[in-house]
Amino acid sequence: MHTPNEPSPMLKAIDLVRVNVDQMGLQDLEAHATEVLGTVEALNEFINSAAPRSHNTELDALQRARNLRMHMARVRDLIQACKSVNALLQTVPTTTAPGMASVPAMGRRSRVIRPLTSADNAASGHIQVLSNDPQGRGAKAVCGGEAKEVGAHPHGGEANMQAKR
Repeated sequence: MHTPNEPSPMLKAIDLVRVNVDQMGLQDLEAHATEVLGTVEALNEFINSAAPRSHNTELDALQRARNLRMHMARVRDLIQACKSVNALLQTVPTTTAPGMASVPAMGRRSRVIRPLTSADNAASGHIQVLSNDPQGRGAKAVCGGEAKEVGAHPHGGEANMQAKR
């Protein structure tokens, strides 16, 4: 539990979720992660305790714990990204040759643009163009949200398109 001079785990959870973790360095992120894990543990103790409390208080504690777990996932992703960038920077030579470009800054809004032929953008098969033409004998074409029989109206719809062909 917490001491009287220490804020409750729910108040700490609110403060921890509001921290801007995108601007932190690796050491600050690791310290923040330790604090978040301690608060999650305190919230779990509060939720699982047999102390009498209202239904709204219990729901609030569950919501705070869920928000902290999502926040912790973001912090873990940032820690992993910082470690990856540090490893990348250690493998890149510190002096760049005249023909080599420097490593671009990894910001929050950086994007990876892949060519259309990459595996991420590849379709599972050929793209088929869909049309309103009937697919077989006796099939109905769908136009305007309702099914119409072919040739039902001689001056519009499919009958008009077939006459123009």
